[in-house]
Amino acid sequence: MKKIILTFLLFVGALFIFANPVFAYETFSTRVDDKANLFTPEQKTQLEEKIKEVEETSKSAIAIVTITENDRGSSRTYADYYILDNLGKDKNAAIFLIDMERRNLWISTSGIMIDFLSDKRIDNIINQAYPLATDQNYYSGAQIFLNDTEQYVKDGIEKGHFRIDEETGEVTRTKVKTPVSTTIFGSIVASLAATFGVIFTTRSRYKVKKVPYKYDWQNNYKLKLNTSNDSLINTFVTTRRIHRDNSNNFTGGGSSGGGSTTHTTGGGTFGGGGHSF
Repeated sequence: MKKIILTFLLFVGALFIFANPVFAYETFSTRVDDKANLFTPEQKTQLEEKIKEVEETSKSAIAIVTITENDRGSSRTYADYYILDNLGKDKNAAIFLIDMERRNLWISTSGIMIDFLSDKRIDNIINQAYPLATDQNYYSGAQIFLNDTEQYVKDGIEKGHFRIDEETGEVTRTKVKTPVSTTIFGSIVASLAATFGVIFTTRSRYKVKKVPYKYDWQNNYKLKLNTSNDSLINTFVTTRRIHRDNSNNFTGGGSSGGGSTTHTTGGGTFGGGGHSF
């Protein structure tokens, strides 16, 4: 009996582990890398606290970076390499760069953040932030980036979202699937618990010693499966090529609707966009 109980408990524990995975994610060693000294100590502390909240929501690394010297040739390249040098290729990350040498704001995204922050969403963030940067209100601009990013992650990836390679025009669409719901796992665990409970109770009551009692679980157990809402997973299927539209008033984007324009830097895939101030 003890062996049966132990086996059952181990089985139930395994189900809960798989039903409730722990999402680990990397973070930048410095969340507010203020090389240009644009923020007061109090502002840096407040930004760092907000970044931690956004990271927990997005399961991604987030950073605010300010510079006075850019040795990478462009704000986009600097921002991309900042992610590459600190995290590696295709990690879940987003940074907000204030490039004082080139007077440019730039958002660089990697991994799943490419899909959360589409061209349209980046355009919206930048268009709010650059007038503030023009007025030297860099702190408020950084706050907009963090607040809007957090909200977009909560809103989820846009329906019909796709990625488009800026060089080839190749389109990759996000595929929506319904994963196994944790409510199903919960129902299975509850049903198994009820079934084993009947077995244990019956065995204890009759104390069968030689001939083991076999509970007709196939005809007596009940399993209720609950449905769950569709959830977006990171699966992509290439469908077609389309002409790039670079008519937006910010640099780096180009797709319409819920698309994310991507490019390659240092072997990694990135999204992003920016605006001069």
